[in-house]
Parts: sequence; structure tokens; C-alpha cells
Amino acid sequence: MDTHEEEEGEAVEITDDPVRALTLEEALVGLQHNTVAQIVLEDLSIGNRGATNIGVALEHNTSLEVLHLNNNQIGEGGATAIGAALKHNWSLLFLVLTNNQVGEDGATAIAA
Repeated sequence: MDTHEEEEGEAVEITDDPVRALTLEEALVGLQHNTVAQIVLEDLSIGNRGATNIGVALEHNTSLEVLHLNNNQIGEGGATAIGAALKHNWSLLFLVLTNNQVGEDGATAIAA
């Protein structure tokens, strides 16, 4: 597992961790408590369910500026949930969804 945490308000990086539920939970706690500016969740296969949970947390978050969700098997449903949350989130500046299958509807929801 490659995990990197800095001081409060900084960054959390969690990549290629076999204990996926725990790492996603840690990221969600940071989002809910507005304590992180950057989260990197890569290669965790969180899928639509994990992306939907991130979307719920993003909706009321005011601290996150960068979110990397590369290689997580996120489809249209997860991307649409994140897109819906972004309508209420003004702090996120960079969202990286490389190597996911967000589809046209998911991409449209994020861009809206």
C-alpha cells in the first residue's frame, strides 16, 4: 500500500491498496470534515458505488481542490453522481478520471 498524508488541509494519497473499503472510507471522512485539499485514489476499482459515495461527500465539501480517480472502473452511473455533486461544490478545481468508462452521459453530467 502506498499511502501519503500531510498536515491537515493538505493531501491524502491512497494507491493500489488491497483494503479498498478502508481507504475509500478514509477519503470520505476527509471530504466530509473539509480537512483535505487533494485526494488521490488510484487503481482501487471503487466502481460506481464508490464514485457515488464520493459524490455524496463532495456535495457539501468546501476544501477539496484536486481529486484523482484514475483506473477505478467508474462508469456512467458513478460519473453522473459526481457530476450532480459538482453542481453544489465550488472548491474542486481539478478532477482526473483517466482510464474509467464514464461514457457520454457521465461526461456530460460532469461538464454541466
